[in-house]
Amino acid sequence: MSSNRIRLSEFPSTFWSVNTMEIFERMAWYGFFAVSSLYITGAVGDGGLGFSDEDRGVLQGVVTFFLYLFLSLPVPQQTAMATNACCLPPF
Repeated sequence: MSSNRIRLSEFPSTFWSVNTMEIFERMAWYGFFAVSSLYITGAVGDGGLGFSDEDRGVLQGVVTFFLYLFLSLPVPQQTAMATNACCLPPF
């Protein structure tokens, strides 16, 4: 085996901080997605929206598509870079 292997303890603290934040961000997104499914398909009398499972699938699919589409456009990235230039890496 090569003696050039990197040990986990050799990664800087920023690596662990960023990856921990990413894990929590993903848990929040998928948690919201699951809870919103229950809300969308819940009965109106119980405070839900009363959509069918098929309608919920279409709604969440379309919303997610446009969310990813608009967040990946260069315009929001350029706006974010102009307002937070010190916080974002150069592209």
